[in-house]
Amino acid sequence: MDTQKNTIEKEASVNVSRRFNLLKHFFVFSVVNGLLLGFDYLVTKEGDWAYIPLFAWGVVLFGHSLSVVFSDFFEGWRRRLVNSEIKKLKEKN
Repeated sequence: MDTQKNTIEKEASVNVSRRFNLLKHFFVFSVVNGLLLGFDYLVTKEGDWAYIPLFAWGVVLFGHSLSVVFSDFFEGWRRRLVNSEIKKLKEKN
């Protein structure tokens, strides 16, 4: 019973860590790109080069968001595949 409780607590801790890491990533993204856009506007008054890192980092942040949101789905899928494989191996033996 304690082993199951520890496993659940560990899994919950990992899930919360993923969400906090995403939140930190979004915060750093917002601050850094805000500074880049502000600097670009103040220096060039056109604000055209700062959109390149904004877009590139935005794509990475979107991917990070998807990995956090769908991590439960993929973990469940992985578990089902493992259980299916275990069942096949037991039937084979």
